[in-house]
Amino acid sequence: MGDYQFLMLKDAITCINQKVNLFAVILDFTLPQRTKGTDYFCKLKVIDESHSEFWVPVHVFAQEIDGLPLVASVGDIIQLSRVTMTVHEGDVYAIFNNKFSSFALYDGKDGDSFHAYKVSLRFHAREHDEKRIASLRKWLASSEVIDVPNFSLLREIDRVVCVNLACKVLHISKTTNDKWMVFLWDGTDAPPIILKYLYDYIPNCESGKKWIKCTRRAGLSAEYQSSSTISYYIFHLMSMLHRLEDELHNPLPLHFEPLPLSRDVLCTFPTVGTILRVILDVDCVTYILQLLKVDQWMKFFHVFCKMHEGLWYGVFTSSSMIRDMPNDDILIFERQSNCDQRSLGELDRMPYWSCPWPSKITEVKRIDVPFSTLMDVLTCKKETNNFRCVVRFVAVIPWRVEDFRAPCGAYRVRFTLEDPTARIHAYAHAENGEEFFNCSSTDALKRKVIKLLGVPVSRDGEAIMGGARNPPWVQCYLKSNPIKQRHWIFETRLLG
Repeated sequence: MGDYQFLMLKDAITCINQKVNLFAVILDFTLPQRTKGTDYFCKLKVIDESHSEFWVPVHVFAQEIDGLPLVASVGDIIQLSRVTMTVHEGDVYAIFNNKFSSFALYDGKDGDSFHAYKVSLRFHAREHDEKRIASLRKWLASSEVIDVPNFSLLREIDRVVCVNLACKVLHISKTTNDKWMVFLWDGTDAPPIILKYLYDYIPNCESGKKWIKCTRRAGLSAEYQSSSTISYYIFHLMSMLHRLEDELHNPLPLHFEPLPLSRDVLCTFPTVGTILRVILDVDCVTYILQLLKVDQWMKFFHVFCKMHEGLWYGVFTSSSMIRDMPNDDILIFERQSNCDQRSLGELDRMPYWSCPWPSKITEVKRIDVPFSTLMDVLTCKKETNNFRCVVRFVAVIPWRVEDFRAPCGAYRVRFTLEDPTARIHAYAHAENGEEFFNCSSTDALKRKVIKLLGVPVSRDGEAIMGGARNPPWVQCYLKSNPIKQRHWIFETRLLG
């Protein structure tokens, strides 16, 4: 066909093994990936008004990432010249070869410029390009072919799942295992890992019948009682369980990253809301790092949210995508206004998941002190300060109540506390330990600690050690030296 003739998609798909020119709307696209050789490639899905019910794939190959059409947003317009239409296993798609093909990218329906924001080396503008771009923009504005994706809040993540997120990029760092990690925040509290399953049923879950038995006992609905989900829930369960007796030799981590962030970095973070760590698990890390903008709100598509030792984290894969967000985006306004409200109100600094009020198994002396988060504790600039927090007690050393006292008779107990913002170690020591444990007998103290740590109990009141735990939210008063990273429980009593 002539170099200046552009086809509609419905006509182009009939031109098998021919080079064609196209104008189309981008319905979807992938990140750049390496081929088995040294080249890079990406895939596009395109539509136009003649072929809107079914998309046409476009495979683009280039020697460098910059030679690929790096699309800014779904719904943008692409101009393709001299792409080859081919068919494989009954599916028709277009092949872009950088030796003779060219492309140009334009803003979609909201654009008002006819200048391409990215072009390939061989691209040449045509006389009638503007007319075709305007026609596609008009069609986009009057149709609903581009779906508006749903974006989840971090507090809405309740299982291992793939989600779209609208978050602020707080920090980017390289970990000790040579992976890049992005720290995302939207001002909401990710849910605590609620342990619903019974530990001693895992070995039996290879059998479908026994799986159904254990899921019924755990209260799972029928949709989760099929053998097809066995492997998923075994992984889900094992990733969450942490036996109290393992804490000494295999302690719960205080953070997901291999090494803690510096205090200078922590002090730049918001003190309300969960900060989600996201691993970049892609070939084109350099390209992704160029797209990310610290201290800017961005959209993240198809991020896998997972759990490790009771901590949420995300994985950004080759199927994930990133988009910029305009400053007037309604998603930014909603998230920022919610966070501003939480920062002002006393009760709003309590974890979202502790509402309407924490458990009454603990008691603090100073109820007039406003609530703080554990991130408030970690980032406090005073050398010593006191904080009233709502936390979960998720681990303890030593784990046996009989070993809580040192040979000299003084209490020496280390707890791991968590809230949606952070985890810390806090000590119940000497006279503060006496006050916290409330002069209880050994048996009474066992019952209190079992309840504090969320250990399940049998019908006769005995602890099921090794069982799944769901610690309650409780109030706790902390004395803290954040610079030395030492924290003590004081002016708090464990009532049980």
